[in-house]
Amino acid sequence: MDHCTEGHLIADELAKEGVKAIIGPSFGSRSKFELTNKTFETPAALYQAGLHVAIMTDHPVIPCHQLPLCAALAAKAGLPKEEALAAITINAAAILGLDDQLGSIRTGKQADLTIWKGDLIEDVQATPVMTLIGGEIVYSSLAEDEALLEPIRDFEAQKTVTKVQDPHGSSI
Repeated sequence: MDHCTEGHLIADELAKEGVKAIIGPSFGSRSKFELTNKTFETPAALYQAGLHVAIMTDHPVIPCHQLPLCAALAAKAGLPKEEALAAITINAAAILGLDDQLGSIRTGKQADLTIWKGDLIEDVQATPVMTLIGGEIVYSSLAEDEALLEPIRDFEAQKTVTKVQDPHGSSI
């Protein structure tokens, strides 16, 4: 269910139907009737009801670079931190039917990812230090630190991952 911004009001009914919820946009004013009860607590309420939850910004309504902040605010409002990260990565990909290509770091997936300095969910000052698209480095602020870049360059060359921690805590 797209735009499930007030889904917390009918969480039990949505759970009975097995709905997958895309929540947002949650920033901004309550400019429309259907936004009267919007809250950053919605993702937690739907997750606790057993729903598969993703968070969106509805770009360009809310710029997509605000997506991590939306996840952070959902975590602050009760969504477990790991689920907040999953809500903007693997859960979103799964709801779209693209989780075999996107949403997590796995051998054979597209390897579109950003590496952050700081905790993306807990630290509003976290900054991207590297972006890979298709496994190729397209941005890096680490250019002068070859020791840090070596594992990434090795990954680019081999296109394999030996061990990475996923948002749910298991090693791959």
